[in-house]
Amino acid sequence: MEFNSFFISHRDPYGAVVVGETVTLQTAGKADEVRLRVYDDETGKVTWHDLEQTTDDNWSISISAAHAGLLYYRFEVISGYDQYWLAAQGNNLGGEAQRYEMTYSSIPDFQITVLAEMEELPDWYATAKFYHIFVDRFNNGNADHHINSPKPNTFVYADLHDRPFYVRDKAGEIARWEFFGGNFRGIADKLDYIQELGCTAIYLSPIFAANSNHRYDTSDYMALDPILGTEDDFKYLLDEIHKRDMHVILDGVFNHVGQFSRYFNKDGYFVEPGAYQGPTSKYFHWFDGADVKIMDRFFRHRKVPLPRKIFKTRISA
Repeated sequence: MEFNSFFISHRDPYGAVVVGETVTLQTAGKADEVRLRVYDDETGKVTWHDLEQTTDDNWSISISAAHAGLLYYRFEVISGYDQYWLAAQGNNLGGEAQRYEMTYSSIPDFQITVLAEMEELPDWYATAKFYHIFVDRFNNGNADHHINSPKPNTFVYADLHDRPFYVRDKAGEIARWEFFGGNFRGIADKLDYIQELGCTAIYLSPIFAANSNHRYDTSDYMALDPILGTEDDFKYLLDEIHKRDMHVILDGVFNHVGQFSRYFNKDGYFVEPGAYQGPTSKYFHWFDGADVKIMDRFFRHRKVPLPRKIFKTRISA
């Protein structure tokens, strides 16, 4: 039995859908029966749907969602005495399906993202050519190349030609994040070069305060990471971008935070209680109460997967 979530012949439409929009799923191959298992991440309910056999080798089902959120799905295939799951590969990125025995303990599902409504895209976006910048690795705009506000317990490179190297502890976890010192001023210095390449827009990696160099572990949504520069530096960058009739998109990262953020505050760095300190924290409701304990175990043992909770905040290591 075959299924590939990237093929329009197997999943139509491809990509996110809006509430009420029909998604048609089709598998190819001989079987006696094919059923679709759908897990609704918002309600926690599982529903089953029988696929219709359209030809000897094709099975089809059309479904839709009544509300925004995530739907996770897999197929149950029955062929004679053979019964198995047809589901996503272990990387959870979609694509070609993989067979799993029914006794397999952990099945990675395919995913359908359901939006409340589709945003209307601005005209400039439709034809934009983006230049993606991982800010720390791009360019240091300080005349003497000093690092803005170096973070405690980190590794700073002295030479741009050095190869990245992560200092890890005995458990293999990153013990010291490493930085090259790219900043807002450095991006502004290269805008003419980027425009000469034919790019009309810039996509920046996260810029909120965080412990890591990639900043997907946000620690404070209300503060720019000082290693990137000041608010004035950022405003200067935006002004220079707009002077060239270019645009910028920020990677917002609003669906997960860092374990040492003011919102979770595992190490107690922030005076204000975080979710880790218990229900008295105003951020406790950002997480499922049970998830707080699960997250703590995850960070200590690295074995517990993050719970699927749309519209709840997740934690990034």
